[in-house]
Amino acid sequence: MRMWLGISVVAFIAVIFSIMPAMIISANAQQATGSATILGTCGLSFPNGNAVNYGSLVPNTISAEKKLNMTNTGSVNATLTVKGGDWKDSGSNSVMFGNRTHYNVTTGTYFQKTPLASIDQLVKNPFVPSVILQTFWQLQAILLNPSFTGTATQTMNFTVSC
Repeated sequence: MRMWLGISVVAFIAVIFSIMPAMIISANAQQATGSATILGTCGLSFPNGNAVNYGSLVPNTISAEKKLNMTNTGSVNATLTVKGGDWKDSGSNSVMFGNRTHYNVTTGTYFQKTPLASIDQLVKNPFVPSVILQTFWQLQAILLNPSFTGTATQTMNFTVSC
C-alpha cells in the first residue's frame, strides 16, 4: 500500500471526499421561461378642437350642420360612444333637453341624425386608429322656458373602449 506522510493514499482520498462533498457534485443548469401578453391601446383626440358652436339661433329653429372630428390615438380598433346632458344656462339650470342635439357619422338632415341621450350610444365601431372620423351635429333650439335668452352649453362625454 502506498503511503504519503505516514497516511495511506486511500485514507487521504477518503478524508478529502468526506470533507468537501460539494466539490464533487456535478453542476446542473435549469431554465425558466418568461411570457407577457401585449395589449393594444385606444384613445381619443380632437384634431380640430373639441367644441361645437351652433351659433345664434332663434327659438325652434335648427342650426346648420357642424362637424366634430375625432381620431383613435391607439393601436387597435375601438368602439366610440357618446352621451350628453341637458343644455344649461350660466346658473346650471336646464334650458333645453339634451336630445335636441342630433349627431351622425354621415351628413344629412337633422331628422336623419340620432338624438343625443343621457346614456352611452354608439357613434362608431370599429373606430379605426389614426383615421380622422368626421361626425356631423345639429341642434334644434326648443326651449324649456320660451323666455330664455343668452348662452347655453351642453357637455358631451365620449368613451373609447378596446
